[in-house]
Amino acid sequence: MAKKKAAKPKRGNRKPNKDKPLPAIREDALEARFCEIASALGCEPLKLEISGARGFPDRTVICPGGRVCFFEFKTPDGVLSPQQMRRISSLWAMGCMVYVCRSADSASRRLAAFLKMGEK
Repeated sequence: MAKKKAAKPKRGNRKPNKDKPLPAIREDALEARFCEIASALGCEPLKLEISGARGFPDRTVICPGGRVCFFEFKTPDGVLSPQQMRRISSLWAMGCMVYVCRSADSASRRLAAFLKMGEK
């Protein structure tokens, strides 16, 4: 007697494979989404490449009223390099707002809060 094969579940009914890792989130994808949101809020998110300034944050955001803040993007398991930690500490010491974000959503919430701080 021939054995019957078990029917494969339909495509939409498959259970997720818990052993399979989720796809990695790339920093450039986080930045791109954040730039869309920042622009919609009336800000200019700039990617500056400063010669000799290692560890500078990923985005310098110029906001309405001439206010400026900085954003460093990291993947969920990414870590700041020693140069980035020194640069961020230096910017904080000068009174700058620097945010380290692991998602575009987190970054956009922080930018919205920064913009509210400047409202009168």
